[in-house]
Amino acid sequence: MLISIKVFPDAGKDAVLLDSKTDSKRFSVFVREPASQNRANRAVIRALAGHFDVPESRIRIEKGHKSMNKLVNVDIPE
Repeated sequence: MLISIKVFPDAGKDAVLLDSKTDSKRFSVFVREPASQNRANRAVIRALAGHFDVPESRIRIEKGHKSMNKLVNVDIPE
């Protein structure tokens, strides 16, 4: 499943929220880690894995590695 996310690094808490203003595949992801040395991206993967209850190995950032807006592939087994 491909989802679009907007990342908010240096947030006060880690959270994954569905963006109700847009379609159902847009999420806002808040992480405590800073956006340096790939730390925020790793935190995003951890947060999404917890949210979707899948291993981190099933989450892959497809586009936007250096951007706040990312396209992420979540491999959810059926």
